[in-house]
Amino acid sequence: MKQPSEQTLVALTVLRGNPHFLVVMKWIAESLRDQDEHNRAETDDVLLRQGQGKALELADFTKTVGDASGLIERIRSAPERRAQDESQV
Repeated sequence: MKQPSEQTLVALTVLRGNPHFLVVMKWIAESLRDQDEHNRAETDDVLLRQGQGKALELADFTKTVGDASGLIERIRSAPERRAQDESQV
């Protein structure tokens, strides 16, 4: 999954407080559990890898939603950190 932009992270942060988005996140979490169960039962290597890829994308998305505020802070403070690091040298 491509790294989200700051604008996308802000949108995810705002959406986290929306009850409808919480319903969507619950559905995604259930889908992730279902995919994991399916992967454990899969015997075909190609289908297993495809299923693992799907599960990874769902997990990355839910992690990004959960980490959105922290990621925004890191993005916004990155130039300040570089300036501080350079001034300390």
